[in-house]
Amino acid sequence: MPLTFDLPAFAYAHRGLWSADLPENSLEAFKRASEHGFGAECDVHLSADGVPMVFHDFTLERMTDTQGAITDASADELHALHLAGTGHTIPTLSDVLSAMGDQPLLVELKADETTDLPGLAAATLMSVAEAQGPVAIMSFSPSLIRICKQITSHITLGLLADPRRIETPEGRVGFFGIVKDIQPDYLGPNVSQLTHFRDSNLPLASWTVRDETSLEGCRSLNAAPIFENLPTDLVRAHFAS
Repeated sequence: MPLTFDLPAFAYAHRGLWSADLPENSLEAFKRASEHGFGAECDVHLSADGVPMVFHDFTLERMTDTQGAITDASADELHALHLAGTGHTIPTLSDVLSAMGDQPLLVELKADETTDLPGLAAATLMSVAEAQGPVAIMSFSPSLIRICKQITSHITLGLLADPRRIETPEGRVGFFGIVKDIQPDYLGPNVSQLTHFRDSNLPLASWTVRDETSLEGCRSLNAAPIFENLPTDLVRAHFAS
């Protein structure tokens, strides 16, 4: 399907517009992104009771004072955990969608060998169906994107490019073979490898943009920047130029 919104017309705050005193993937970080007029990118895992939760890691210890796999805890248990020693807690995807309002959200589905791929896809698609603003889903897992395409034809779907694959010519050939097979709506390369996608006929959303040179590189190739720790005025100025 064609993109349901102009993906490269926006800049996306990586895990929300977080800072030293505001944790990544916290509800307030997404509210801040929306208030500044930016889209955002978030990460989603499925809780033990089947709720899409916004959190990056597969385990809890880096961002909370608890150990264990995120998929082994219920949504209520996860929501009670404090992020990085603050009062902020792990939000549900539904709460993040509400916080973003009419601003676009890129939802990265996280998957490893233990992930319930059909369950994660179905629960996420159910949540994003209620979004007020544009939503696009993406993943490093070709299988997940395939499953999402089987469930619906109404959501924009992107395939993220593993940098380890893209760094070799053979890997790039293999990756673009997968792209031809799956036919995603957009691609997500690392910003350091963006030039390898210069001839792609698909829209691009590039991560993670942390300096002005990378931001300019995205703009030169009409790639949507997924940025972090950049002055909001700088990002906004590049989109006004």
